[in-house]
Amino acid sequence: MTSRRSRLIHTAAIAQRFEQAIDARLAAHPGLPAPGATPPPALKIAVRSVADTFTLSLDSSGDPLYKRGLKTYGGTAPLRETFAAAMLAIAGFSRHRILVDPMCGSGTFTLEAALYASGIPPGWYRDFAFMDWPCYRPGRWKHLRKTAGTRIDIPASPCIFASDRDTSAVASLQAAVTRINLAPAVHLQTDDFFTLAPPGHGASPGVVALNPPYGIRLKTEESLARLYSKIGSRLMSAYSGWSLAMILPRKDLLDHLPFEISAMPFQHGGLHLTLATGKIA
Repeated sequence: MTSRRSRLIHTAAIAQRFEQAIDARLAAHPGLPAPGATPPPALKIAVRSVADTFTLSLDSSGDPLYKRGLKTYGGTAPLRETFAAAMLAIAGFSRHRILVDPMCGSGTFTLEAALYASGIPPGWYRDFAFMDWPCYRPGRWKHLRKTAGTRIDIPASPCIFASDRDTSAVASLQAAVTRINLAPAVHLQTDDFFTLAPPGHGASPGVVALNPPYGIRLKTEESLARLYSKIGSRLMSAYSGWSLAMILPRKDLLDHLPFEISAMPFQHGGLHLTLATGKIA
């Protein structure tokens, strides 16, 4: 229950009124389970009031949609999958381009790119709340999945190259891509971004996706500036002509990059961040 710019601001009282109204309506419904019967799964109803206009919505997803059902592990600074997918799209990633994820961490960029390159729908590996609804028809859902499955085509050779200095992060990501049969599309290795060479199989420049450390992972302002200067120099020397998608904790850190790049503000986990995208040139 949320209320914004409304005369009714006591959200607990508003929620109570809606609960009473729903209970009254259900009490008169002849299709309710008999006393002692197993109750149906609980349904989540969201009530939002904006400027005295109320909107009710029924949660059909359950877990948030950014949860793809792929990872059973976390990283130092996990990025939401929906954000990663949007960033890759803005940077120009496609099924016909390669991706380098040289600070892969938990592998959000890598997994999102692998799903997209393989034509796999984002919710392919998870269940949804609507599957517990009385109107849910398993046969129809199976047909929809079968139809979507005809468009899945996992690349036979790597088009996504991921690496990290953390061997445990690389091992966890390797286990994930193997479990969901995406290993042919992903090449993984333990390496450092500043010594890692771009994949050299004659393909045209691809996309570099970076989520460098920031915040408490770097102790001082000086170390943050040095890091982004070093990153910029490495990008310029090794990835000239490539497209870039990189997260920065502040827009002014763009000044430490030796090339012009576009900036877009966004919020993630309560932080005000900047997405840098464009061509490294």
